[in-house]
Amino acid sequence: MKIPPDISIAGVRTAPAPTVTTATALEEGKVARLVAETVGARQLPAATEPGAPRLAIDAAHAALDGAEIHGEDIDILVHAWIHHQGHDFWSPAHHIAHEIGAVHALPVGVQTMCNGGETAIEIAVARLVCDPDATTALVTTADIFAGDFDRWNSDSFLWYGDAGTALVLTTEPRPGHPKLLACAATTVLDGEGLHHGDDPYTWAPGQHGDILDVRRTKKAYLRSGRGDGFNTSMRDALQHVIRTAVSDAGLSLDSPRLRYLALPRVGRKVIGDLYVPAVENLTHAEIVYLGDDTGHLGAGDTPANLNDLLAQENHAPDDIGLFVCAGGGFTVSCIAVELGVLGAATAHSVADTSMKAGLAP
Repeated sequence: MKIPPDISIAGVRTAPAPTVTTATALEEGKVARLVAETVGARQLPAATEPGAPRLAIDAAHAALDGAEIHGEDIDILVHAWIHHQGHDFWSPAHHIAHEIGAVHALPVGVQTMCNGGETAIEIAVARLVCDPDATTALVTTADIFAGDFDRWNSDSFLWYGDAGTALVLTTEPRPGHPKLLACAATTVLDGEGLHHGDDPYTWAPGQHGDILDVRRTKKAYLRSGRGDGFNTSMRDALQHVIRTAVSDAGLSLDSPRLRYLALPRVGRKVIGDLYVPAVENLTHAEIVYLGDDTGHLGAGDTPANLNDLLAQENHAPDDIGLFVCAGGGFTVSCIAVELGVLGAATAHSVADTSMKAGLAP
């Protein structure tokens, strides 16, 4: 999707929970050493109280304050998540809108698994493009992986961290601010069964076991042979969305303006096995992985990557960042962002834990 040149990022923030180090998890026997060495994360944010929307609200307040935008100015609020939001039967998007005073906003909830953040951005952009009266959008994400979810062991070589993110988009002039240039997305249905395997439908959550075991469903799906072409399809999809986003941004793959290619925070094994082989020869952009201090943030990897890369000092205002993500089902997407002037979008973590860019393996 080509985006008009007047949509700027007015503010972006990440609100992580307090961290637990991998060393502590090893000492407490929560994770095997071989798994820890393979995943490569040094620590994970782990919430000490329930209610994932609290983290989104914290990030939203900080992003709005930095952008000098009030809650009542928001026209659409899009909230994405992948795990329990604190109540069983409710709309967390409306709760966030209430708590930040977004009384005129249309709250929308998105559940496209780990791609939710980028899907939410695309929905917000579509509203700003199509509605001439809409000038401001807020995208939030939040997840806490506790209770029936073992952040260290529920998935295969993939650890999960707790954080909220917020991204403020505006059509009002913001000289020097980052600008959204393009969104591209595609679907890979070869892997649709990875997260349910052969399990039958149930009447309610938790009826396949007290602890979510994604490893079990993935193994069952792969044993069935239905996922034989999944890795190939995913690599094709990753290349397709990058090519499309770059083209829609009015650039070529060899453009020197392509500064970063940021990958999702899904652990160094997945990054090394799937993502890097798919993207390493497409552009001259620096391949960046920022998950070593957070793990996977559910729907929030892309906004968190934006937050951290916009705070880097080694880019020019017209440099472009490509932000790639994928979510179960699967949806694969990429957004292209002109990075703008350092600090213009108040790109700092609420807990002041911004990370330096690191090359993917």
